[in-house]
Amino acid sequence: MMLRVKQLLALSMTLAALALTGACAEAGPADARADATPAPRSSGVATEPVLATNLFLENFDAWRLHIAADADERAFETIPWLPSFAAGLAAAAEQERPLLMWGMNGHPLGCT
Repeated sequence: MMLRVKQLLALSMTLAALALTGACAEAGPADARADATPAPRSSGVATEPVLATNLFLENFDAWRLHIAADADERAFETIPWLPSFAAGLAAAAEQERPLLMWGMNGHPLGCT
């Protein structure tokens, strides 16, 4: 989820930079822009590499929809998360169920 947010932020910053510099209007002929729309996602994974040079004002909405998380990627939002570890301990004790505590050190994607 966080990666998608960062991608959307980078995409919007690129669009803003292109708009400010006027590069969108001078990026190339209109027929070159027609095939710059992202390929539809079938399994949550892009079928083609996403290139920043393919971003134009005309296809911004298509890119935004392509990058946005779908229902499968947002499934974690349906879990009834508790606000603290203490609340989790209390709920686990009340339901007589174990509690899994996941702890880690470093970057959440393992990029250390």
